[in-house]
Amino acid sequence: KPTGYVTTVAEQFGMPTVMHLVRIEQRVFPVGRLDIDAQGLVFLTNDGDLANLITHPRYETKKTYVVKLNRKFADFERLKRGVFVEGRSVKVWNIKKFKETEVELTIHEGRKHIVKNLFEKLGYRVIMLKRISIGILKLGTLNEGEWRLLGKKEVEELKKSVKNN
Repeated sequence: KPTGYVTTVAEQFGMPTVMHLVRIEQRVFPVGRLDIDAQGLVFLTNDGDLANLITHPRYETKKTYVVKLNRKFADFERLKRGVFVEGRSVKVWNIKKFKETEVELTIHEGRKHIVKNLFEKLGYRVIMLKRISIGILKLGTLNEGEWRLLGKKEVEELKKSVKNN
């Protein structure tokens, strides 16, 4: 998903949706959310049970993001201990530093603006946010706006991996 697209099937204010990027006959819907100013991997399906496996908090499906911040990141330990956002601690499964202002972060939360709010609590502003994985699904070499169908085996592996979290 490029920036500027909303992650919904229909949008009442005329903004472009992720559905404008995909041309298939089946009726599908986006699973989870990705803010309009964020980019990266969006999963579309016609399988409600699979959507529930990916989005329901009890399954703790991990999502990985590349985040560019407004200044050098130096709060690894604080982030690893957990940060309270909207009254609940956000568990960080993994964090890696790419550059001084860029990190890769893995969480299982799916709350609205959770990554931005997490870094804001630590005193940072998110400049760029890109989701690169959902569970075992990886963005890989797909360019912005490109998409591909998952094979039957990939779907089965995704279901099995989420259930085994």
